[in-house]
Amino acid sequence: MTTTRKYNSPRRANSAAATREAILSSAHALFLARGYAGVTIGEIAEAGKVAVPPCTAAWATSRAS
Repeated sequence: MTTTRKYNSPRRANSAAATREAILSSAHALFLARGYAGVTIGEIAEAGKVAVPPCTAAWATSRAS
């Protein structure tokens, strides 16, 4: 899910980048530990200390668990 904004906010861009990094690093660690099929999006969100919607936006075809 990509949103085009009518303004440029470096603070928001940095926050979004940090959220993406938290999701990716948490997913990577969980996948290595338990395998892809053994991890839910809810667990990735919890491990990354983010809400589920940003995780589901990263994987638009997946459902949150």
